[in-house]
Amino acid sequence: MDHISNLPDAIISYILSFLSTKSAVKTCILSKRWQYVWTKVPALDITEMPHSRRYLSDEQQIHFKNFVNKVLLQNDVSCLQCFTLRTYSEYDYDCIESWLRAVEGREFCELNVKLHCPRTFYLPRQFLSGQKLVVLKLEGFMISNMGHSFHLPNLEIIHLVSVLFDGDLFLKSLVLDCTALKELLIDGCYGFEETLYVESSTLESLEIKECMIKECAIDRSNYVLPFIRIQTPNLRYLSLQDALANYNIGELKLLTEANLDLWDSEGYDEIEHLALQLIEKISGLYLSKFQLELLNSLQVVCCFEDAIPNFENLIELKLAADFVIHELLESTPKLKSLIIEEVDCVGESFYSKVAPGCMSCLENVEIVLDKRHHIRLAEYILKVSTALKKMTIYLHPTTIKRGRAVYQSLLNLPRSSPICQVKVVHLD
Repeated sequence: MDHISNLPDAIISYILSFLSTKSAVKTCILSKRWQYVWTKVPALDITEMPHSRRYLSDEQQIHFKNFVNKVLLQNDVSCLQCFTLRTYSEYDYDCIESWLRAVEGREFCELNVKLHCPRTFYLPRQFLSGQKLVVLKLEGFMISNMGHSFHLPNLEIIHLVSVLFDGDLFLKSLVLDCTALKELLIDGCYGFEETLYVESSTLESLEIKECMIKECAIDRSNYVLPFIRIQTPNLRYLSLQDALANYNIGELKLLTEANLDLWDSEGYDEIEHLALQLIEKISGLYLSKFQLELLNSLQVVCCFEDAIPNFENLIELKLAADFVIHELLESTPKLKSLIIEEVDCVGESFYSKVAPGCMSCLENVEIVLDKRHHIRLAEYILKVSTALKKMTIYLHPTTIKRGRAVYQSLLNLPRSSPICQVKVVHLD
């Protein structure tokens, strides 16, 4: 007996909202009862090739365009819990414009749009005026001057990927006006005049990845050091994965997790001092997790007059091992988890400079090895870490073969902790 068909349309529509729109539309063939139920589903998830990023053939593109046109014409729900439209193939400007025009005037709780268009596509103003909007994720748009006032009282999450800005003021105004904002991702965006502003009293998570000011986007050979201004007193998580910049960072007293993946800004001589300022800024905080990857970490460490500042409360550290790993380990007296993503140029001095007891609190270690002589680092950590509970060793297949002798020697490495278990994983 078909009990689901006896449910009210509202309940069936709600159930179908958890499926992709393509799957929801397929239910129309079940019976006459189901023929138009999908048109009342309060969520649209239209993703081209959801499990692949391959481009569609010309024939497949035509089918996809017809499908989207049909869905947007027949589904007329005025308030959508979620509207997702993600394309990877190129579609003409008029086609995309018609799709976005079809949803103008509707309310969204979540809006997720990724476009691939041969021409620059301007973001419609209506997408930034939703009373109910909670999540906004945009990719592939250009944002022109929309004025400097936005009313998005419930917006909590903003993800902006590959967005072209027309100056500095739009992003600054948007973030300031979102009084409930908690999470902000700015990835691969460009077009700032000279400063990327992030100012918010409510923001808890901030990620900035590979952003560029307008002058550099036009002429990459004429590099200008950008400014990044961060005033976020409520921030808990900070991730900077970018070329180093001039930073103006306010109080971060609540920050507990940081990820710095930084590299040289082309054409700038004293770049290590910028990294130094960042490390000093966060060293006195109550960080529990810290991921550090610097292109010239040795130069950065040498800038400190005495030693790297202590991270007194740090319990998890992720980094690449190089000449200065001993400096970082000695500055983290409470470290419990160490993740070494890459071993690079660990010299003989490491094994003599590491102070006894500096890894006495370590309980978990993960290390990726791609050369046989790097095994010595894992062996040394096992030897000095008296509280270690588990070490996971990842072997890179291109340089360390799946030899039984190598595998067995790693499992039999001597260790100071009687409860430590060693696990060896071959990376594919």
